[in-house]
Amino acid sequence: FSRTVLINTKFDNRVKELRNKEQADKYLSGDEGLAKCPFFISLPLKRDLDSREYKDAVMETYLSDLKYLLDANFDEKKYLNRLGFFRAKQFLENLLRERYLLSLKPTLVALEDICIRTETEIAALKAELANKNPEDLKNKAHMYTTAFTITIERLLQGSIVGNPERYGQTLIEEREISSSPQWPNALYTSGSLRFEIQNADYKIYGGAQFERLLNEFEYVAHSQEFPPTTINEVASAIGVAKSHNIPIFETAASDIVQYKAKKTLQPLSDVVLKRCNFIMKRLYDIARDVIQTEYDSGFEVVGVYVGFIDELRKVYYQFIEQIENECRTKIKDDFNSITKMIDWDLLSGLGDLKDYDFLEQSPEDTRKRVTELMERKVGFTMDVERSRRIDDNVYKKVCMMSGRLFAGIRYFFVKFIRNKFNAFFLDPLFQRLGSVITNHFRKLTDSQFELMFNVGLAEMKERITCLERQLEHCQKHRDRFREAQQTIQKLQFTSPSK
Repeated sequence: FSRTVLINTKFDNRVKELRNKEQADKYLSGDEGLAKCPFFISLPLKRDLDSREYKDAVMETYLSDLKYLLDANFDEKKYLNRLGFFRAKQFLENLLRERYLLSLKPTLVALEDICIRTETEIAALKAELANKNPEDLKNKAHMYTTAFTITIERLLQGSIVGNPERYGQTLIEEREISSSPQWPNALYTSGSLRFEIQNADYKIYGGAQFERLLNEFEYVAHSQEFPPTTINEVASAIGVAKSHNIPIFETAASDIVQYKAKKTLQPLSDVVLKRCNFIMKRLYDIARDVIQTEYDSGFEVVGVYVGFIDELRKVYYQFIEQIENECRTKIKDDFNSITKMIDWDLLSGLGDLKDYDFLEQSPEDTRKRVTELMERKVGFTMDVERSRRIDDNVYKKVCMMSGRLFAGIRYFFVKFIRNKFNAFFLDPLFQRLGSVITNHFRKLTDSQFELMFNVGLAEMKERITCLERQLEHCQKHRDRFREAQQTIQKLQFTSPSK
């Protein structure tokens, strides 16, 4: 309704009925429910008039309407500017002029901005072509790599500077684009087992995407149940000891859980490593785009040197590969440490200390807690006959022990995986990335620097040519819009009835 213009036609039929000021002013004010006052016009009844005759006839009807209103003593100061075809036409023409000016302004401002930025970039590129000092090149490389490292840290710590709408990924997009192996959990992968993974439907990157990955891993890992175990496996696990022939079912359970845990849980860490590699590597392009758009033109010029940019990408990717391998080694060592020698006492004590007051303890409370912890009996024992004849009872008992051991290993596996990724994948990006990149470029000789930066000279010249064409094109359109703006500003629509 704000864009609506109200025009009351055939006013000549109604104006004759307005006998006094009260009637005239009330009618001209329009309906009480409308916030706008309409225009009132009358058109001639004559036909077959040429252009000039029609205008004269319109003026005659206007003057006739005005005479009736003057006789009724209407509020001329308030309502005269809403009376007549010519005033409605003048209002619409001026309104159209204002709308044109408003619509022209944003386009003209955008074109001016593009011209200024293009001129600035052309000047910077030409200055860059004229300067071949190795020390200047080293300083520019150092400034760029420092900005790159800082930007990577910002993206990991949390920032929208990288444009989440453009570079963010949902969980489904991450899985599809990363081309990483699927989780070795058929129920979860097929969708039969569903969990509310944090921020799964949001487009995120950096530290937020890393945390979402670990959250998904925890759900998947905790959903890994103890694999089915056959009676043949149980019977085969009960071997012969070195010094006696009494069957030790606890040893059989340990052997089963060692093998099953390795086959079931360890592949999960490989999926996390590959996905984490993907998440961190994609920060390179995001960081570069941030530097190109958020920093001054000096950084933008450095980004044109293809040799330097490719070298920076290589160093960054090699660092990600290195910390991935280091993290994989640490995970493998720790996994072997918790499965090589099964700690029955540790796993049986997961449910202890439920009623202990961790905030306020007396010396007696501490003594009691430590005594119960050290002197309690291990909960995993088998009160069955030690026979090599495996029946259903023995089979279920061994499987139950193995399943409980598996649950304990699974719990600690999930915890140490998160710790390992925080310590050996995430932390090196904060603590070591900057020094690794800086040391790499610092070790390059002057000739290596010149060769690296000379690779981009042809691209830089081509970029200047492209920018000059862009500038000419934008200036042409800017001048056309500026001329149109000036022409419209000079227009003045007046009413011939004045």
